[in-house]
Amino acid sequence: MVDRTRMQRKPANMPSMHLSIQSGASRRLGILAGLGLLAALVDGGCGSDGQGSHADRPTTDVVRMDAEESDGPRGSDGPRGSDGPVAVDVVLASDGAVDGQDASGMDAPTAVRTVEDFACRKTLPDVLIFHPVCLDEEDQLVPWLQVEAPYADVSRRAWNALKGVTNLPNGKPTYYSSPMFAGQAPDVWAIGANLPHHPAGVLAMFVDAALRYYAYAADAEILSKIVLPFADHILDHGMTLPTDSWASVPYSCSELLSLDYHGANLTTGSGDGYGFLEPDKVGEVGFAFLQLYEHTGQQRYLDTALACANALVTHQQPGDSVASPWPFRVDAATGQNVLDGYCAQVVGALRLFRELARLGFGDIGAYRKAHDAALAWALSVPFGNGKWSNYFEDIVTIPDAANRNQYAPLELARYLLQYPDVTADAVAKAKTLIEWAATLFAVDVANNDCSGGVVYDPGIQYGAEVLSEQQWDSNKMGSHTARLASVLAHYYETTGDASARVRAFRSFNWATYCANEAGLVRVGTNPCEGFWFSDGYGDYVRQFMTGLGSIPEWAPAAENHLVRSSSVVLTVDIGTTSLRYTTFDDDAEDVLRLAAPPTRIAVGTATVAAGEGAGSYTLANVANGGVVVMLRRTGGNTVTVSY
Repeated sequence: MVDRTRMQRKPANMPSMHLSIQSGASRRLGILAGLGLLAALVDGGCGSDGQGSHADRPTTDVVRMDAEESDGPRGSDGPRGSDGPVAVDVVLASDGAVDGQDASGMDAPTAVRTVEDFACRKTLPDVLIFHPVCLDEEDQLVPWLQVEAPYADVSRRAWNALKGVTNLPNGKPTYYSSPMFAGQAPDVWAIGANLPHHPAGVLAMFVDAALRYYAYAADAEILSKIVLPFADHILDHGMTLPTDSWASVPYSCSELLSLDYHGANLTTGSGDGYGFLEPDKVGEVGFAFLQLYEHTGQQRYLDTALACANALVTHQQPGDSVASPWPFRVDAATGQNVLDGYCAQVVGALRLFRELARLGFGDIGAYRKAHDAALAWALSVPFGNGKWSNYFEDIVTIPDAANRNQYAPLELARYLLQYPDVTADAVAKAKTLIEWAATLFAVDVANNDCSGGVVYDPGIQYGAEVLSEQQWDSNKMGSHTARLASVLAHYYETTGDASARVRAFRSFNWATYCANEAGLVRVGTNPCEGFWFSDGYGDYVRQFMTGLGSIPEWAPAAENHLVRSSSVVLTVDIGTTSLRYTTFDDDAEDVLRLAAPPTRIAVGTATVAAGEGAGSYTLANVANGGVVVMLRRTGGNTVTVSY
C-alpha cells in the first residue's frame, strides 16, 4: 500500500475538495453526496473571476468556418498554428523564460533541447498501483520503468498485451463484447464486471492510439489484428437502420457479451437503453472512421463518416444551459425520445466536420455552419457556467447535468491549441480550461476499496497532479492523468511555458505506474476500478504518444522514429540506413526523433534543404544525443530520411 503521509496536498491557492466516499464495486454508479460543497467553483464556469456567463444562447467570438478557407494538412494531429512548432532550447530557466529565444521570441541561431532525468535515485517501500515508488533527487516522482524512454516503452508494453487478448466463448476477443477484463489469473482476459459495453467509444480511442503508435513504431499488427477487424465488425453488427432518424450510424453501447450492438438496457443501472445512442460518440467514431478511410482508402469507412456528420447536422439544435446542441442519449429510430438532453462533449463532432470540410466531402457549407454553432455554444455555455457534464457511457442519467468531468474541457483545450484559428484568444482559453480541470479534479478524494476499507488519494502525489475522472467517480486514474499531461505538453509546445512542461512530466510519470511489466493496465489506484479497454488501452496509450509528439526529445536518443505527422500515416518502414514513410496528404508537417543528423531528406525524389518555411526542415540537437527534425513538406506524400 502507498504511504499516504509521503504525498503532498494541493498548494493553498488550489482548493482541496474532499469528495464523498463511494463504492467502486459498481463502477461510477455512486452519487456524490458532497456536490453542494463544489457548487461555488463548478457553477462559476471557467472564467478567472469565477462568475461565468449563464446566457442561454451562445454568444462568443468563434472564427467562422463557413467562409472559404484553407486548413492546410491535418490527419493525426493537424497544424500547430501557421508556422508549426519551433525547435528551441528548452533549458528550464528560473524566471520561466525559454533559452534559445531572444526578447522578441524569435529563434536563436542554435538550439539544443535538454531532456529531463528519468533515473530513479530513491526507491520507497510504498507501492503505487503495481510498483515501488521511484523518486528523483528532489523527492519527485519518476517512472517505474528505468529505461531511456519510458513513455514509449509503456505504450509498447500495452499494445503487446492487447495483441494477446484471447477469444471469449462467443468467438471474439474480449473487447468486442465487454468493456472490462479480469486482469488476473487464471483467465486474464475473462470479462471483468457485469456492465454494458461501449464499442463505439472504444473503437474511436483504439483508432487514435493505433494510428499514432503505428507512425512511431511501424507496428502494422495493431491495425491489421486489432483495429481494422473491430471496425469492420461494428459496421457489420452495430449500425442503425438506413430508415432510422439517426440513419446508418454506429450504436454507442451494447449488452454485455453481445456481438450485435443496439444500445444497452438499463437493468444494471447504467447504459443508454435498447435502441438508444449517444450523439457525442457518433462524432467521435465518425471521425475515427474518417481517419481509417484516409489510412486504407476503403469507401465504406468514408460513407460511415459522412452518415455520422449528416445525422449530426440534421439533429443539431441551438443549445442553451439546459439542452446542448445534441442530447447525451436519444433513441435512434425517431430521434424524439431523449433520455438525457445535455452533453458538453462536442469535440468529436468538431473534428469530423472540420476534416470533411477540408477534404471537400459532403455538404461542406452545412458542416462548417454546424462546426461554428457547436463551438460557439461550448465557448459560451459550459465555458461560462462550468457544466462540462456527461460523456461516460456507464453513468446513469443525472439531473441538471450535475456530474462534471475532465474529459470535455481538456479535449476542447487540445482542440483550441491544435486549431488556434477557430476563436480569438484560443490559447488563453485553452489555458483556462486546463486549470479548471486541474483545480476541480486534481484534488484529495476518498473511496471504498471493495473490501470494507478506504482508498485515500491526494490530488498531488510525489509532485504529480493526479486526476479523478468525474465527480461521480472520483477515483484517481491513469488515462485521465495522462490526458492532463498530454494537453500540458501541447500547451508547452505552443507557448514555451516551462512550468507546463514540468507538470506534464510529473503527471506522465504517475500514469506509467498503472501498467505492469506485462503491459496489463489497471485504471488507477483503487483496485475496484479494475481493467478497462478504454481507460487502460485506447485512451491511455494515445496520451503518451501525443505527448511525444509535442516533446519529441522524450523519445529514445539512439533510435529513429516519426513521432508526429499532421497527416494520417499510410506506411512506415524504419530501416538501418533510412526511415521511409508515406502519408495521406502531400503537404504536411512531420516531426522526427533521429539518432544522428540526417544525411538526406527527400520528398519523392527531390532533396529537401534545411531552412525555415514550407518545403524545408529545421534541426535541433538534443542534449542526451540525437536530433529533432521538423519537416515542412509540400508536393509529395513519400518521404525518405537517410542517416
